[in-house]
Amino acid sequence: HLSGRPRAELAAQRMRDIFQRLFIDGEADRLKPLDALTLYEQFRELTPTGQRGNRMLSKLVDRLVNVELLDSAARLLANQVDHRLSGGRKAQAGTRLASVRLLNGQPDAALEALERSRIDEFSADVKRRRRHLRVRALAERGDRQRALSLLGGDDSEDGCPLHRRLCERSE
Repeated sequence: HLSGRPRAELAAQRMRDIFQRLFIDGEADRLKPLDALTLYEQFRELTPTGQRGNRMLSKLVDRLVNVELLDSAARLLANQVDHRLSGGRKAQAGTRLASVRLLNGQPDAALEALERSRIDEFSADVKRRRRHLRVRALAERGDRQRALSLLGGDDSEDGCPLHRRLCERSE
C-alpha cells in the first residue's frame, strides 16, 4: 500500500489519467490518426463515462473522418449509438453516423443508422438534417422518386439545392 491505496488501484488511476490527457487534453493529436486509433482500441476500457468520454470519442471520430478512415469512424459512432448514448445525443450521433456512411458510399448503412438512432422527438433542425440525409441515401440507392417525395415543400437553404440536384439527375 502507498498512502493507504493498493498499488494496482494507483496504477489504474494513473493509466486513466494518461489516457484522458492523450484523448481529451489533445496530446494524442500529435500521433498519426491510425496510431491514435490503435492506442484507443487497445485501451478503450479506460474511456471515461458520460460527457467526457463522449467528447473524447467525438474528437477521435473527427480526426478519423479528416483522414478518410471512414470505416473506423463509423465503428466508433455505431458503438456510441448502440451502447453509450440515449435520447437526443443518440439521435445526433446516429445522424453523424449516417453522414459518415454516405461519405463512404454506403447509402443502405446510412439509412440503417438513421433508423437505429430514431427517437420520438427531434428539434426542427435535427429533423431537417436527418430528412436530407435520408433523401441523399435514397437518391444514391437509385430511389429518386421516394427521395423527391420526402423533399416536398422543403424550401430550406439545404433543401432547395438538394431538390434541384435530384431533378437534374432525373432528366
